[in-house]
Amino acid sequence: MKRYILILFLLLLSCSNKEEPVARVDETILTEDELSQMVGYSSEVLSSGYVKDAVNSWIDQELLYREARKRKLDRREDIKQEIEEYSRYILTEHLIQEVVLDGLEIEEDSLLDYYNRNSSLYTAQNDMVRLILLSIEDADTASSVHEKITNGVPIGRFEPFLYLSDSSGSFFTRDELPKEVAKVAFSMGDGKLSEPIETSFGYFIIKKISSVKQGVILPFEAVRDDIHYILYSRKSSDRISSFIDSLRGEHSIWINPSYEETTDVEEDSI
Repeated sequence: MKRYILILFLLLLSCSNKEEPVARVDETILTEDELSQMVGYSSEVLSSGYVKDAVNSWIDQELLYREARKRKLDRREDIKQEIEEYSRYILTEHLIQEVVLDGLEIEEDSLLDYYNRNSSLYTAQNDMVRLILLSIEDADTASSVHEKITNGVPIGRFEPFLYLSDSSGSFFTRDELPKEVAKVAFSMGDGKLSEPIETSFGYFIIKKISSVKQGVILPFEAVRDDIHYILYSRKSSDRISSFIDSLRGEHSIWINPSYEETTDVEEDSI
């Protein structure tokens, strides 16, 4: 299905070309705004190497898309069926998000109430650190990002590089981090920014916010997202079920009786 997401994305990119082009493949143009959408943020905060890679990636994908069209893959019945299936999925997801779950919110008081009633469930099983963690592929980009943060650019502006956290930070145990990152994170002081850390997964830059010792009840901030997920899942499930029930009343539905029957499995007597 990912290739059809790509096709739809490329079609969207080719719709508006009002700005000075960044790149071109035949008549299709990549603009500055479209480039920013691709990399997830303004190219001003990214290194020239990262931006160049993004541009070349767009060119590669455009060439592959054109070749697929040239070979008439878009006319194959099996591919048409996959596109139709994905189209149905997109439509139903938008219906759920934009209609069924529109306006669904979990009040902060509800989150705190759940935490206070269940705080004993949230005891730290290991030492933990709260980090803002950036993951960057190459050394040049990592060095450029580190220099900009050191010179005052807020770390939140580097959202495309955030790894398993948001700009307010997330909690990690030692085992949840690459060993090179864990070594630095658990030894540095709170509020400190690390140098780029080289690992087999690329480079990491971390800002340490705080620490939590094993056996201590985790602060609300450490489990807020988990609690929000629990409460939101409950409410959204109820809403979706109610909505589908209302739709069932508006349509004629028939199920073959043989598929409605249940068969009880008898246990062997001992």
